[in-house]
Amino acid sequence: MADTVKGTAKSEIKLDGVVYKVGDTLEAPKATIKRLIRIGVVEDPTVKEAAEDAAKAETEAAEARAKAITDEAIAQADAKAAEIVAEAEAKAEEIGGQAEAAADDVVAAAKASATEVVAEAEAQAAKLVEAAKAEAQKITDAAKKVTATK
Repeated sequence: MADTVKGTAKSEIKLDGVVYKVGDTLEAPKATIKRLIRIGVVEDPTVKEAAEDAAKAETEAAEARAKAITDEAIAQADAKAAEIVAEAEAKAEEIGGQAEAAADDVVAAAKASATEVVAEAEAQAAKLVEAAKAEAQKITDAAKKVTATK
C-alpha cells in the first residue's frame, strides 16, 4: 500500500465515494493529494500550518508593537498630566499669594479707616466734653450767684 498523506479540502470534493466539505481533512495516497493540491481543491496541511504559524507570529509582533506604542503614549500622557498638575498647583499658589496680599491690603486700609474714625470720634467727644464742662461751669456760676444773693 502506498504512503498516505493528509490534505484539507478547499472546496467541496468527492473522493472514493466520500464527500468532503470545505475545511475537512482527507487522507489519500501521496500522488492523489499532490494532484488535488496542484488543481487547487486541496491544501497541503504543512503549508497551511506554516502559513498559520507565520500569521500568528506576525500578529504577535504587531500586538507587541501596538503595546509598545500604547505604553509610550500612556507614559507621555502621564508626564503631560503631571506637568499640567504642577503648573496648576503653581498658579494656585501664586493666586493664593496674591489673594493673601490683597486681603492684607484690605485689612490695612480698614485699620487705617477705623483709626481715622476713632480719632474723629475722640476729637468730637473731647469737644462735647469741653462744651458740657463750659455749660456746667455756667450753671454752677449762675447757681453760686443765686445762692450768694440770698
